[in-house]
Amino acid sequence: MKLYLPQNLDLFTVKEEYPTSIPNAVDKCAYICSLILMSKQYNKDRMDDEYIPLHSTKLQKVVNDYKACLDYLVECGIIEINHHYIVGEHSKGYRFTRKYDTVAVPFTALKPTFRRKLKQLENNRIGYTKHLNYITKWLNSNLKINEELAEQYINLNYNLKTQFPDLRDYDQREKKFKKPENQFKFSSLVLERLKNEDYTYAQDRNVYRLHTNLTNMPSILRNALTYNGKPLISIDIKNSQPYLAILLLVNCFRLTRRTKPKTELKIDFGRKLRETISTFKSSENVGRNCRSSTFLDNDDVNSTKSYSKEIDNEDRVNIKDIRLKDQSTYIMLLDQPVSQSAIDIDLYIEKVTGGRFYEYLGELFSRELGYEYADRNRVKVEVLKLFFSSNSFISQPDAAAKREFKKHFPTVYKIFSAVKKKNKADLAILLQSIESYLMLDVIAKRISKELPHAPIFSIHDSIATTHEYADDVERIMNEELTKAIGIAPRLKREYWKEDHILEQMRKLESSINAAG
Repeated sequence: MKLYLPQNLDLFTVKEEYPTSIPNAVDKCAYICSLILMSKQYNKDRMDDEYIPLHSTKLQKVVNDYKACLDYLVECGIIEINHHYIVGEHSKGYRFTRKYDTVAVPFTALKPTFRRKLKQLENNRIGYTKHLNYITKWLNSNLKINEELAEQYINLNYNLKTQFPDLRDYDQREKKFKKPENQFKFSSLVLERLKNEDYTYAQDRNVYRLHTNLTNMPSILRNALTYNGKPLISIDIKNSQPYLAILLLVNCFRLTRRTKPKTELKIDFGRKLRETISTFKSSENVGRNCRSSTFLDNDDVNSTKSYSKEIDNEDRVNIKDIRLKDQSTYIMLLDQPVSQSAIDIDLYIEKVTGGRFYEYLGELFSRELGYEYADRNRVKVEVLKLFFSSNSFISQPDAAAKREFKKHFPTVYKIFSAVKKKNKADLAILLQSIESYLMLDVIAKRISKELPHAPIFSIHDSIATTHEYADDVERIMNEELTKAIGIAPRLKREYWKEDHILEQMRKLESSINAAG
């Protein structure tokens, strides 16, 4: 585990100017400072966050007197604390003072005893992802980045967007411009870590996504990567979350929560669903919201074999902190009104699997709302709202697109709303957990068995590999997703080329020339 500090922070000099009785103060403070820096590296959505929360329980395992260290860092003018926190809503956060809010560099002057402690911590972390070794083993010295080109882009992007604010990137979700200085510091550390072959990976305990150097780097910089000197290509699932949601639309399903372990949610389809129907009060509407057999082969009209899939893996699709009550949710889903169910679900599936879901919604929203939705990213933000915002959000002024979706896809909307009845995050957690299971535990594992020499890198809803293996990787993805969801996905290839970076640089420069 490598530590990183602001490039102008010399903790040994600080200790001389501010003597302290804290044992091993330099190593402990270096670790805390590195945590604040690296938090954004592990989650790029935090790039523009001013204050970074620190997990006190985890911190104490490494630095038992962490409170004294934090107070010392504040006293020395190195960090600042945001004391305005609310239990359960806003955590206490930490940030570097203006003086030390700079790019990061490695800190290597750790004492052997503390280095061994961090090594043990790293071994424990690696142990959590040991079952994914067939993916993580490819994060090795053969993975290279064109340092000169990456630096050239990072510097140009920062200089032009700082000098010409109109060029700044706009965050549709947060409704604000991204800060070029934060992008610069983030990207510089991404590059520094790859240069140092500092590869990290971890599987989160919420939706079981695998986070690596590649998932947490700006997508444009992936074009500067090669493996063993060979360019890479990514095969993506188009409309990934909407596509995976088909699994909930073509099957009656039941969400059950176990008591041991209490954090596990199990998704039952088909046989297990039918076995539990008898435990509920009968209703004339039972089963009617399940999708019609329009997409089934003739041989399957009277069978649910093709679509009655079951995600029932004891250790892999575990969804934490879910708060759905399985029985009430189950009845709610089965008692949906049935008008137009086949029509709007079939239309949804047609647009998603045809690869025109966002385009169709953009045209729909533009026509019905009178606003222009030609920008695909703007449509994606609206899709995120309708998928993952709370059910009560639909009454808000900013939910016009969500109301239109409900009007045109009433059955789809009701099923999604039922899943989110208790917690707006439940649908996102459910879909991302399904995605993690299929991409990591099914697709990547099969690739590793059938193509043992194929380097593979997972980026949530995509698999990257070298060109020679792209056809086979795409074939395996298509077969496994079709088997799991019941309908073939629309896959898209994205070639990682240095030319894409050069083209982006030319666009930035031409924007300046046009403005001039």
